[in-house]
Amino acid sequence: MGRININKNIEIERNFIEKSLIKIKDFIKSKSSLFLYFLIGLGVICIITVGGLWMYHNYKAKQLVKFEIIMENYDKNSKKDKDAGKKAIGELKELSVSWNPGFVKEMIFYTLGNLHYIEKQYKEAIEYLTRFSEFTRPSVFTSTALLKAALAREQLNDLKGAIDIYRKLETAESNSEVIDQILFNLARVMMKDNNPEESRKYYNRIIILHPNSVYAEKAKKRLLLAGLKSK
Repeated sequence: MGRININKNIEIERNFIEKSLIKIKDFIKSKSSLFLYFLIGLGVICIITVGGLWMYHNYKAKQLVKFEIIMENYDKNSKKDKDAGKKAIGELKELSVSWNPGFVKEMIFYTLGNLHYIEKQYKEAIEYLTRFSEFTRPSVFTSTALLKAALAREQLNDLKGAIDIYRKLETAESNSEVIDQILFNLARVMMKDNNPEESRKYYNRIIILHPNSVYAEKAKKRLLLAGLKSK
């Protein structure tokens, strides 16, 4: 009788995922010390990242507290101390020099612009209000800042510069809550710049498009005083 050869080495069929996991396990075993260093390094990176984020958050919180203290002191002393505005401006500028990007720095620029305007330092007001609008995402605040910057240019008798700002706002803020004020200011400056026809056009836009606005009634009075008829 012939012999039957039986192959005792049976190969187990494994799918792709199982084979890949086995290869990874064998690799880790062969590089165990290297893999351990990798895990330690990864852990250190995670700790540094979390620690850095915590320190950054803590730093921003401290900056916000400093900003609030400066503004509280200004509000408390502005009526009785004529130098309260100048003092607040100095403290805010010192705070703005530190590395603090984000909300706090943006509000510092906005506040500095308004305080300079109150102090009739119009060039500085334009600088900080413009910087605020450039650093901040478009919003009602950026529109308000640019409106104030345009008013500051008017105070400096820079009517062309004011008109440029108002025209940009007219395009960018066509559906904004302050579009009626933008159009009114543009009409008013057009009149000051000896352009009555353009002025009338913008006053009429307010009356027609924003009849319930407080600026619609003001526009009617301006037209009447200027001897211009509404269309």
